[in-house]
Amino acid sequence: MSDGEVRYEGQPITLDTELTHFVVCVSLLVVTIQLHSRPLRCGEARSIRYRLGFTLLTLLLGWWALPWGPIRTIKAVRVNLTGGMSDTVKCYLWDMKQGASVVDDRAC
Repeated sequence: MSDGEVRYEGQPITLDTELTHFVVCVSLLVVTIQLHSRPLRCGEARSIRYRLGFTLLTLLLGWWALPWGPIRTIKAVRVNLTGGMSDTVKCYLWDMKQGASVVDDRAC
């Protein structure tokens, strides 16, 4: 931080900077879990790799539990292919203060 500006990898970060994360679904018999990527800046080049990687992993590993495997797999693929789950830095910080583990679709 210098002169009141925060930079990450050479890019300025403000409370209004939009971040996104992607979802992977993993299932085995009767257990289905969802894991989230770390927050990435929207439009960041590596977000395409995360989007495709998390989608492919979900398609391979998400189906194998009933009943929630197929349901959560479809949801995760939809979220990833539509750009992930986005929110601002301000909302991520608010959720961290409140003890939430991930940001959901609501406006903070």
